[in-house]
Amino acid sequence: MAIGLDLLLLASSTAPAQIRTLVGFRLADWRLRGITYDVQLIASELVTNAIKSTPNAEIRVRLTRERNTVLLGVWDSSNAMPISNASAEASQADTAPDHRTPDITPTHMGAACRSSRRCGRGTTLWYLDLLSDAVRAKGYRCVKLYQADDLPVRPPVLWVFAFGPNGHARVAVSVHAVPGGGWGYHQAGRGRQGYLAPCGDTKYAADQVDALLKHRMFPATW
Repeated sequence: MAIGLDLLLLASSTAPAQIRTLVGFRLADWRLRGITYDVQLIASELVTNAIKSTPNAEIRVRLTRERNTVLLGVWDSSNAMPISNASAEASQADTAPDHRTPDITPTHMGAACRSSRRCGRGTTLWYLDLLSDAVRAKGYRCVKLYQADDLPVRPPVLWVFAFGPNGHARVAVSVHAVPGGGWGYHQAGRGRQGYLAPCGDTKYAADQVDALLKHRMFPATW
């Protein structure tokens, strides 16, 4: 494993631009210019979220290179759950799903998980990995907010992105208990109101995520 960045910085308005620049330099050093745009965009998203969660506090950013993978981690001290917001409206041509195989595995790390009525962590990760495979097959990019073992993390969340040159849309998915027993995929941060599909039906869950992304990309037609 090669560590390209591991730094602490103030959660200020200048941090996203600073991280984008440093990430670009490191990827150039590793001759990975082909994924620079995607990594810089996701790094900026994660740092911006950390700033909103803990303004003027200290955040940590880590970028490492492993075999066939670039791991991007952003840590803040907030206990709040990440919440997915719809992006601004964009044209269908500009925000079509990208069908290339991604070479990046970003993560977002925060304060230690609190005890709650959730599925066992190993099972949760398994369900989220299954969903990740299903939505990748539809051409979307995934951000797994649960992969780093060396820093404390929030409850596991999978972000699914649709990228375009002029914008992007995203959906955050978590796993929670459902009434009557069992577990279900939910939009992160929305509780039971965000229910998507039972964890036993990954294909249907992927279809639900696909429909949400298309609605957020093209609200006038979906």
